[in-house]
Amino acid sequence: MLYLLALAAFMIADYYFFVDKALANGIISSGIALSIYGIIVLIQSHYISTRRLLLSTVPFLAFYMLPFIFFVEKIKDEIFGEIIFYTFAIGYFAFMSSMAYISKRTPITKKLMLAGLSTGLMGLLFGTFIFLDKKPIYTVIANILFIFSHYKMWEYVITKDAQETSSEI
Repeated sequence: MLYLLALAAFMIADYYFFVDKALANGIISSGIALSIYGIIVLIQSHYISTRRLLLSTVPFLAFYMLPFIFFVEKIKDEIFGEIIFYTFAIGYFAFMSSMAYISKRTPITKKLMLAGLSTGLMGLLFGTFIFLDKKPIYTVIANILFIFSHYKMWEYVITKDAQETSSEI
């Protein structure tokens, strides 16, 4: 159900991205969808070591905050909060999906990690397009990563649910 809710939020975000002067609403909707993805990972990743999680947080945040050095001055004040929320949601999903794979290296968690990392790269490319350089190639690659990320997340959810169902029988 959470996965379907996330997809609905992504559809709402897509609608707002095409409505004039509704960029902030699109960013919020997309951030909510990515947060739901993060919640899905959190609920299903009870095997992540708390110690490993704590030790990995600081290096990940240091690496993750590097793009802000280039983007922060370019972000308009009207959407600054929304951009921060969206960026946090991307980072949380990418971090938790990577931690799930590092903690339990299986083909299922590999799908999840690929979804998270492609989402993080997608966000970086969209940020580059919006705030630094308006080359269309950035949006083309970002959209391909967006599709790939959703496909891998779908594979993860379906495979994980099928595995849990077969182990219950």
